[in-house]
Amino acid sequence: MGQVGRQVGARGMKYFECFESQSTSEHWVSFYDYFTEIGVLKNEIFLRYRDLILENPWYVLLFDGLVLISKPPCKEVKRRGDGVVHNTNGPAYEWENGEKHYVLNGVSVPSWVVEKQPHEITKEEIISEKNAEVRREIIRKLGVEIYVQRMGAKVIDKRGSYELLDVYLSEETPHARYLKMKNPSINSWHVEGVEGDTVEDAIRFRAGRSWSPAVLT
Repeated sequence: MGQVGRQVGARGMKYFECFESQSTSEHWVSFYDYFTEIGVLKNEIFLRYRDLILENPWYVLLFDGLVLISKPPCKEVKRRGDGVVHNTNGPAYEWENGEKHYVLNGVSVPSWVVEKQPHEITKEEIISEKNAEVRREIIRKLGVEIYVQRMGAKVIDKRGSYELLDVYLSEETPHARYLKMKNPSINSWHVEGVEGDTVEDAIRFRAGRSWSPAVLT
């Protein structure tokens, strides 16, 4: 929904709202429809809108003096358990003309983000994606550890088994900091986003206070 709104705004069109009617309108339409049925409320504009929602539209875009409505997709819409549109195995839904729409956690993404396996996604593809929400879903799919490795992290400080990494996330965040550390309980490496220019800075950031361990192992 956010992507549609941004595209409309970029064209200079004055609009009020863009939403998926099934997830947005059910509650308040039902509320006012109850008072309409018992005779407390009578509003012709609301009745027209209620009848529109009962036709089960997919997207509804409200402009100044204009409403654009989209029919539902021709195939089942894939969702998470909480109702958010989401499908990691293919398109979340498909239109009658064969166009497929890919969505991860409610975010519209290019098809390759879903269809490619993590090891197939390249650094160049990640960098070329300018949308912050889409990049977030790419990182979620890869996992932070793989993402940091794929982006060619540079070690800028090291103490014991701790390494502070400098990672390019985007043009807006070209020098993100990640702390690489070993988890001895399961004998594996862990990477976590931090702030600072040294390992000690990163550890203090994780602790949330001014603190430094006696020994870094």
